[in-house]
Amino acid sequence: MATTLLIILLAARETGKRIAHLEAERSLFNTRHGTIEYLVWGEGPHVLVVHGAGGGFDQGRLLAESLGGEGLTFISVSRFGYLGSDLSEVPSTRAQAEALVDLLDHLGVDQAHVLAMSGGVPPALKLAELFPNRTGRMALLSSAPFTPFTPEVEGRPVPTWVYSALLGNDTVYWALTKNARRQLEEAFDARADLIGNLPSEEQTFVRSLVEGFLPASRRLSGVNNEGSAGHSPVAPNTANRHIGNIRSLYGDYFKHVGEEERPNPFRNMHFKAKARTEVPPYSSEWVRTKVLAPGATRKWRPELQLITLMLIETGCRPSEIINLRVEDFHIDEPVPYISIRARTDREVKTDTSERDIPLVGISLEAARRAAPRAFAHYYDKGELFSANMMKNFRNRGLLESPDHKIYSFRHAFEKRMQEANIDYGLRCLLMGHKTTRPVYGDGGSLAYRRAELLKIVHPFDARVMDLFERENLGWALGAGRAPC
Repeated sequence: MATTLLIILLAARETGKRIAHLEAERSLFNTRHGTIEYLVWGEGPHVLVVHGAGGGFDQGRLLAESLGGEGLTFISVSRFGYLGSDLSEVPSTRAQAEALVDLLDHLGVDQAHVLAMSGGVPPALKLAELFPNRTGRMALLSSAPFTPFTPEVEGRPVPTWVYSALLGNDTVYWALTKNARRQLEEAFDARADLIGNLPSEEQTFVRSLVEGFLPASRRLSGVNNEGSAGHSPVAPNTANRHIGNIRSLYGDYFKHVGEEERPNPFRNMHFKAKARTEVPPYSSEWVRTKVLAPGATRKWRPELQLITLMLIETGCRPSEIINLRVEDFHIDEPVPYISIRARTDREVKTDTSERDIPLVGISLEAARRAAPRAFAHYYDKGELFSANMMKNFRNRGLLESPDHKIYSFRHAFEKRMQEANIDYGLRCLLMGHKTTRPVYGDGGSLAYRRAELLKIVHPFDARVMDLFERENLGWALGAGRAPC
């Protein structure tokens, strides 16, 4: 009894000292997905360190000090659920990547190299995918993460409940580090036969990792999340679109090689959605009082400001606007317009997506500033654009509800046309939709289309563009074309 009490007291004292030390050296920052904990040290190019399963910013520091060297500024973070970092409501790799880029923004870091290990590799790769301009070189260790609570390892000699017990009780974990180190190391797949073949400094590193799991109880939520964080849910419609692309690719290939009769294994394959999620339109009052308020988008990238304004009065899909080229802007025509066209390097969604859209209102003013250079930063980078735009809209409170998206501008445009009794055929043409009635003619002249759109145009304050030009002189009218 006395021995047990002594163990409990010693474990509590050492665990408390370690917690106090960690809390004294850490910093905290509130991201869009909750609070994350981090530590910054060194001087030189920035390196973001993303720890593995069972870690935290302290494990990241151990990793950096073992591999990094001098002349670098390290930013070591605790991922979702580890130590002082919140477990996000949706703790996916995408959410973690967004939280990481929020931290880089907070620290004023435009780009960082990445050092990631084990469970830190998936969010590091997602960071590079979503924010390639923010990610430099990457060093990935043990890139197949060890996740002890997933079915893939249920057959291991150490059952899953053991990991829960180890990481759920600091006293048990501390006692094992003192009295059963070899068994503890083997529980984390650091078997003696493997460690014995390593150089002495690497053996020290591995053993420091295992010992460094204390305080284990403050890492349990993060470890529990390792099995679920690797994959973000995919909506049935998204999966069906990908399957359709594969089906078409399969059929086109065998048609090309002369085997048109070959059965397509992807035929009739689809996922049924349990319920369709509707993206609501923005109300006209919201657009006029919030989005079009002078200064509403100040300090954003100039491209994002102009794209936002062009979406309002064109009804375009965001992908159509960000992929416009300079030659698609026809600003000097009697009726200014933009052309949505397929190109050799990019197809449009459907044949009816090809169309000419007159420019009116705030969208005309935005297009006049964008025309000399277009939006090269976002060419074919839809996910990057979406992530940046949604972050900005959330931070500025410009989403009318949690269900509203950037696509809501397109739905609002269609609703305004419908409520203004604009001809059904013209509505389909401007939206790029297929009409259900016979088509005669070309949908009317550009002058006619413009006259109809002027019925629904939003009024706007001239200060919107004045403020934009004042802060973005290179995009002001008359600033000239971007250098080639």
